[in-house]
Amino acid sequence: MLLLATLTLSFNACSSDDDDDSNNGANGKKITKIVNEYGEDNVRTEIFSYSNGKMSKYTAQYDGGDTSDEFNQTITYGNNTVTLTGLLDSHECVQTYTLNNSGLAISCTTVNKEDGEYRENYTFEYSDGYLIGISCSGSGYTETLTFTYSNGNITKAIERYDKESISYTFSYSENVNISRLINPLLDDDLLFVHKPAYYMGILGKSTKNLAVSCTEKYSSNSYDYTCVYALDNDNYVKTATLSNGDKLTYTFE
Repeated sequence: MLLLATLTLSFNACSSDDDDDSNNGANGKKITKIVNEYGEDNVRTEIFSYSNGKMSKYTAQYDGGDTSDEFNQTITYGNNTVTLTGLLDSHECVQTYTLNNSGLAISCTTVNKEDGEYRENYTFEYSDGYLIGISCSGSGYTETLTFTYSNGNITKAIERYDKESISYTFSYSENVNISRLINPLLDDDLLFVHKPAYYMGILGKSTKNLAVSCTEKYSSNSYDYTCVYALDNDNYVKTATLSNGDKLTYTFE
């Protein structure tokens, strides 16, 4: 199943020096923590720290019962770049996003900090401010993830890698995505490494509503998942509980 956080995926465009258009919630609240309880004893805690109104640090803590780990990335801003430096997938890396004139990321290059060796390159494609495609190329492989929208919501996603493909279709409730969350039912690996970028607002518009179901289809079989939300008094999402048992808890400030 596409589970990674971070990514209802669409995002609210913002420039690197204008926070009003970032993926803050509808009344300006910023996401500060996501706790994902999955499997039997696994917990992933993601912490988003801010300085002068901008995201300045991202921390991911993993607790698997017998094992635990923590990764930290610091964030710096240039005229048309955003750079994250720190541990990524157990390697000390530098992720550099290049932004277009609208403040949207059009590419991201990841290199090892120690020797500058190239690891991965991502490109992003948009339509009317919505993210419609991600392409990732690395050493001997390419992956893509494309999105189809209707009325501001992702209705279909197709993931392709090697000669395989997986399709995902989504349905939505009437609840507006005030929290501007990444869809808990669409948290794919191609999105996971870009979760801080999403919540900075450099990956496009957020989807309009909260997704409540997903059908994941392979060549020979398919799986159905649902998501139930608990909202606070401001209609921000407090928890998202998936039919496979995963539970995400959100904190906004």
